[in-house]
Amino acid sequence: SAAAKIKTQAMLRVADPNTLFADGKLIILDESGGLTLARPNEGHVEILSKATVSESQTWTPPTLVGTTLYVRDRQRLSAYDLK
Repeated sequence: SAAAKIKTQAMLRVADPNTLFADGKLIILDESGGLTLARPNEGHVEILSKATVSESQTWTPPTLVGTTLYVRDRQRLSAYDLK
């Protein structure tokens, strides 16, 4: 929802995040290619891991299929095994 997106954006200080919720965790991709794995807790978000997955702008929401995360930027589609 729009409210959840604004709250996530404020809590993590990321620009225009695209967020997935899977297995009790948030998978957050910001427009500059930063990927964050986080666990929501009461009133805050615990960051578990961060990585840069693209040097190009990433406007498309990431897609999770099984344990494979697909990220598309302006130049390519990448797949990451999250096992």
